[in-house]
Amino acid sequence: MKIFLISVMILLLGCSQEPILDEKAGLMWEYETQFHISYSEAQEYCKNLSQGGFDNWRFSNAAELKTLKENNILKGLEKKLAIYWSSDVNEKGEIQVVSFGYEPYLKKSRVVPKEMWTKDFGQLNDVRCVRYSFFKGY
Repeated sequence: MKIFLISVMILLLGCSQEPILDEKAGLMWEYETQFHISYSEAQEYCKNLSQGGFDNWRFSNAAELKTLKENNILKGLEKKLAIYWSSDVNEKGEIQVVSFGYEPYLKKSRVVPKEMWTKDFGQLNDVRCVRYSFFKGY
């Protein structure tokens, strides 16, 4: 019974987490990153996410992911270890992933995320779902 009550409390605490508003980018991000899931799991996760009273969450693209770093949305280990799936697919059928911690490079003395393309849809990367914010008129 004790384990059940602890599980319910954790579940309820998770539901109370509010999305993060990025007024500068005009985006609303889900409260926290979902780590180590496949591309199809990431797509399904964002499609089914309901948080902060919103159910129109979607898979973020590479340009949006970059704002996570630029606008200081990332926290904790995300700043060092996250490799994110993006919704961007090229003409070769490869998916763009964005790395914030693994091999970023410097551009004009700023750390810039490394962008890579992969055909390995089964590799385990991270996802952060996004939606447009009303602050930019969306």
